[in-house]
Amino acid sequence: MSASLLQRPDNSAADQRPTQTARVMLFDDEPAIIDVLKVYLDDAGYTDVVSSSDSSRAMGLLRAAPPDIVISDLMMPEVNGFEILKQMRADQFLAHIPVIIFTAYNDPENKLRALELGATDFLSKPVDPSELVIRVRNSLAIKLYQDDLRQAYQRSHRLLLGILPPSVGKLLEFGDTDPVEYFAEATVLFADFKGSTEFVSETDAAVVLQLRNHVFKVFDRLVDERGLEKIKTIGDSYMLVGGLTHRSADHAGSVVDAGLAMLSMAERLASEFGADFQLRVGAHSGPIVAGVSGPNKHHYDLWGDTVNVANRMELTSVHGQLQISDVTRRFLGADFRVEARSASDIKGENGMNTFFVLGRGN
Repeated sequence: MSASLLQRPDNSAADQRPTQTARVMLFDDEPAIIDVLKVYLDDAGYTDVVSSSDSSRAMGLLRAAPPDIVISDLMMPEVNGFEILKQMRADQFLAHIPVIIFTAYNDPENKLRALELGATDFLSKPVDPSELVIRVRNSLAIKLYQDDLRQAYQRSHRLLLGILPPSVGKLLEFGDTDPVEYFAEATVLFADFKGSTEFVSETDAAVVLQLRNHVFKVFDRLVDERGLEKIKTIGDSYMLVGGLTHRSADHAGSVVDAGLAMLSMAERLASEFGADFQLRVGAHSGPIVAGVSGPNKHHYDLWGDTVNVANRMELTSVHGQLQISDVTRRFLGADFRVEARSASDIKGENGMNTFFVLGRGN
């Protein structure tokens, strides 16, 4: 197809258009047409233009350096515009890129097919340069808006997964405003610092905040490494649970292992700062209900007797020790060394047998 089908550009307004930084990719089997289109685009400030008259190279060029917009002829001998559209829309890295189709065969059937395959816009030859530039600008503006929406979604998605288990985050995304799950087996752990009140009253607030963030950041890493879920922090207390994901099938062992690592870190912290930082830890296993509460500010939480008993395990533990219930001990098997407490007074549990975990192995 000859370049005479393309109208000469109107340069009178070209100098009024701002320079564009978008990358444009052109496909047409007529090199002369590509040359004229490049002139039009260059006059409008689009200087980053990649082109090919061999449409069989189209997908390779697109995947090697995805552009911001594609302008493609429809009828080409090697790979036509329909096929380029089809392959782009099936590619997760190219599907969002706007595609403007142009052709001399301006029949409604071709236009409808191109639009159905995902063409962003459609131009007829001869191409008016002003119309071309306007349609390119409009398509890029839509892409910019969609990119902003996509980035905003990704940020909110990461935030959601940061505060909720993946299964619950997906339920919220699909419109379930009150997702609740029942787990027949789980292990809940509470940890609380002693001596932090005195430290806070005698230390600069900025130092206290920095230290607290450091401690809980390490705790978060210990939790993530074991496939557990952090539930919340309240003051100097930390709550976690195991058994909500497939990675925490050995929920009791993973939770107890995390608790021992927390105790070890608390010892190092006390030595480093010369403060009376002691950690008291308790854990219990059993069924729980987990879900999102609060009509406005959503909060993921756990409910049930297992949570209450786990809290009592922590409250009646000894600083520097991890106390577990007999139920959790049975889940652990012989993987950990435990020591029975000589006396235990767990309110409401009728003298439940409890144990201190001494470490792993025999």
